[in-house]
Amino acid sequence: MDFILGTSPDLFQAFAAWRLASRWGIPFVLEIRDLWPEFAVKMGVLRNPVLIALSRWLSRLLLRNASKVIVNSPAYISAVVAEGVLPEKIVQIDNGVDTALYSPERDGDEIRKRYHLANDDFVVVYAGALGLANDLTTLLHAAKKLEFDASLQFLIAGDGQVRTALEQEAVVLDLKQVQFLGSLSREEMPDLLAAADVCVATLLPVFDSTYPNKVFDAMAAGRPLVLAMNGPVREIVESEECGIYVPPSDVEALADAISQLKTDACLRGRMGQNARRVACQRFDRKTQAKLFVQALDSIVQLNTPAVQRTDMADEIPVLRWRPVHFSYRMMKRLFDVVVSFLLIVLTLPMMIAVAVAVRLGMGAPVFFCQTRAGLHEVPFQLIKFRTLKNWYDENGGLLPDDKRQTRLGRFLRQTSLDELPELFLVLGGKMSLVGPRPLPVAYLGRYLLQQRLRHSVMPGLTGLAQVLGRNSTTWSQRFRYDIVYARRQSFLFDLRILFRTPLVVLKGIIGGGGIAADSHSTMPEFTGGDEIEVSPGSND
Repeated sequence: MDFILGTSPDLFQAFAAWRLASRWGIPFVLEIRDLWPEFAVKMGVLRNPVLIALSRWLSRLLLRNASKVIVNSPAYISAVVAEGVLPEKIVQIDNGVDTALYSPERDGDEIRKRYHLANDDFVVVYAGALGLANDLTTLLHAAKKLEFDASLQFLIAGDGQVRTALEQEAVVLDLKQVQFLGSLSREEMPDLLAAADVCVATLLPVFDSTYPNKVFDAMAAGRPLVLAMNGPVREIVESEECGIYVPPSDVEALADAISQLKTDACLRGRMGQNARRVACQRFDRKTQAKLFVQALDSIVQLNTPAVQRTDMADEIPVLRWRPVHFSYRMMKRLFDVVVSFLLIVLTLPMMIAVAVAVRLGMGAPVFFCQTRAGLHEVPFQLIKFRTLKNWYDENGGLLPDDKRQTRLGRFLRQTSLDELPELFLVLGGKMSLVGPRPLPVAYLGRYLLQQRLRHSVMPGLTGLAQVLGRNSTTWSQRFRYDIVYARRQSFLFDLRILFRTPLVVLKGIIGGGGIAADSHSTMPEFTGGDEIEVSPGSND
């Protein structure tokens, strides 16, 4: 198994998917179909303050722990970024439609006969969910305003929680031109839309960020739209002239738009042609499926490769996943928790002393914080003691690192005391005692494919690159050691690295070096490239 996919708005299903992904040590991908729980709060479905807070916390937890977030509407991107997700983690894959299933030339006579519609009747179709969000009361009242025209017929297909209420309201309004068809099969939908002269899509204003499937179905069928919803879908319909936009919940405007399309056959024809063209060009399901596969492939490629094979169909190299045994992950995590807790207890007085020394010697802040890329490239906040002073040049820019390092900072680096706060990250599960050192998220876009494999394992307080080469290694050598570690994971290997770490630290104190550095203080910034060679059978 290469990854686990969770879907919102079912946060509990997504939570279960995340927990399984965490347990098995594989990437978690979150698909956002609706902004939950915000939609529920705006609708008044979720009112309890405690449940709202818990739901928002759970949603934020899932977003921040996802290796990839897939959204089906461009309007969702800003909301996801606001929750702390890096933009490069977000992939937009719009809702799509099977354009081959629909045809503007399709004959809808069978539906017209089934529901006793005359050939010259003007048929308005709504096909979709019958829920609170769909604002179908507005459509019923628009039908009431148009009841003087006996040739106007309304077909409402679908089911949902307010269907009974809508049928009762239609009876109260005495709407003889409105028929509720209930749920239709997928095979019946092309015939239903073929019988339509106009399709209607309505939605309450709080849902104006969505991309409803029913809109794309109507477009694929080559039918003009009367769109009573705002947001990105309105931009498409208006810019491409696929239909008429009316303000949500505006009965008068909805009725006028239907009347306008009824009387103007040329306008209907032109809008229907435009709708079909846009559906085929931008929202064809086959195209969207390819984009979805590409997004998931980018996740699969981050997994540790045991071997590299070639797909003979297209000669594209494919990396295969060699799963790490669950018992090792459990043992490693238990070891991390126990050892980090003991070290925190033992070194807490030392941490307090270092914090006081930094505050007195370099001023505030005491800690250096930076967003780093963790397991499966999920960002987290790294924290360590500050070792550089905030000295600026005459233009207001920070001086180079070597110009800002004090004697105290140099000592903290040589002894690795600046790394002590990271024990709390190990205890919290963001880091491990052993693994590749976490690097700034700015580097993510600079990696070669094989270099990104370092993120298939949990970042560590110390690692193979640190005990073998320290800061004298090049980026290429560091990445090579990181990949070798990812392939050779074992509890014994971790213990060997841990036992060598104190010796390296001691050597650094005597020789004047250290085993790690803030970003690129003692190493040049990684700017990309540096091809590395690691053979599939390497045992370095």
